[in-house]
Amino acid sequence: MRRATQCAAHRPRDLEKLKLEFNARLAVIVAREGVPPGLVLNIDQTGAQLLCVKQVKRAPCGTKDVCVTGLSDKRQVTVVLGCFADNTLMLPQVVFQGRSDRCLPTITQQSAYPGWDFAFSKNHWSTLGTMKRLFQNIIVPELLRRRTALGVQERTPSVVVLDCWTVHRSQEFRQWMYDTYGRSIRLIYVPAGCTGQLQPLDVTVNKEFKTLLRAECCEHVAAETSRQLGQGVSTEAVVYDLTLATLRPCFVTWIGRAIASMSHNTALINRAFELTGLSRAWDRAFQMQSMDLDDEVTLLPRTVPRGSAMPLESLGGKVPTPLSKHHRCQSAMTTQHSTSRRTNQQALSRHLQALSCHLQALSRHLARGRSLTIFRAPLEPSHKRRCSRAKVSNAKHQRRLLRHTAGEHHPPRPHIKQPR
Repeated sequence: MRRATQCAAHRPRDLEKLKLEFNARLAVIVAREGVPPGLVLNIDQTGAQLLCVKQVKRAPCGTKDVCVTGLSDKRQVTVVLGCFADNTLMLPQVVFQGRSDRCLPTITQQSAYPGWDFAFSKNHWSTLGTMKRLFQNIIVPELLRRRTALGVQERTPSVVVLDCWTVHRSQEFRQWMYDTYGRSIRLIYVPAGCTGQLQPLDVTVNKEFKTLLRAECCEHVAAETSRQLGQGVSTEAVVYDLTLATLRPCFVTWIGRAIASMSHNTALINRAFELTGLSRAWDRAFQMQSMDLDDEVTLLPRTVPRGSAMPLESLGGKVPTPLSKHHRCQSAMTTQHSTSRRTNQQALSRHLQALSCHLQALSRHLARGRSLTIFRAPLEPSHKRRCSRAKVSNAKHQRRLLRHTAGEHHPPRPHIKQPR
């Protein structure tokens, strides 16, 4: 007997090409801007169960039903991890499920982990609001501290590697990033369907994190079992408190221990960047190859996106002065005129394309030697024909009505209404 298997994730057929272009994008930015490894960050959301226990348990041979405590518990929390290319970890963001801050740990519990960000959402998934909090509370302060320690120039940008999650590639998030930080933070997206091969966190870090988290949970359950057995409670009477109020502080403690254990394992992060190929971005030979590829394929956009705000000179740069009401109205009118102009041009191009198709059909028709009737007498509109028939019917009705009043025995037919 064997356990049922599931279909593996489908890899793109051009995976090697996508990997080369993905690595080349980072290499081009590093070569042009001189970005050090300490300013290249990869972030990813991973779901973790509040009670992540193992699926194995000691039981007598021949037992049909093996019950594992907490195995059917589906409550989850999203943990946002991050790792830099210099083999260091970022402080995490923990997103709980709820509609208010009452679902978060207490202030005393949060104070034990300074620098962390505790957020909430309707379904514990990352949203636009939680992503803004992540950049404002964790990523940007950490990048500012690193820029000061490394002594880089103000024009040197930072690079954040993201996957193709809906929030990451949404227009609202990208526009907010550009309006807030300008070109001081560059976003690079992992190709869709390639996160298991091209995202450093998905290659090694997330698996190690969940393994350590599961070990901490099992140790907690074992300690609670030993405590109750030491108090004289029988094995069948051991009860575990699985309420959210009890598991929430324990879960935060498990996350802290797991991250502390991984922060000392620099080889784990280094291996992740080597397997994805991102470590080649600081190789001079690969940089020259990437520059040549950029000239052929255009890996990076050459211009600033239309409608974006003024770029900031650095992460700590001053925010541009807001436009006055007159300038805002003038800008809105310019945008409306440009939009209507583009719409008219698109409609004109469609009409010209349709006209060219008709002319081609006409030329084929004439080439076959068929006769063509260019002018044709227009038919009378259908509503006019209905009106003429109604007038004739009304005239006949009037004559019948006169004959009836004169003494004839044929009753008049009902009146026919005029068509609208």
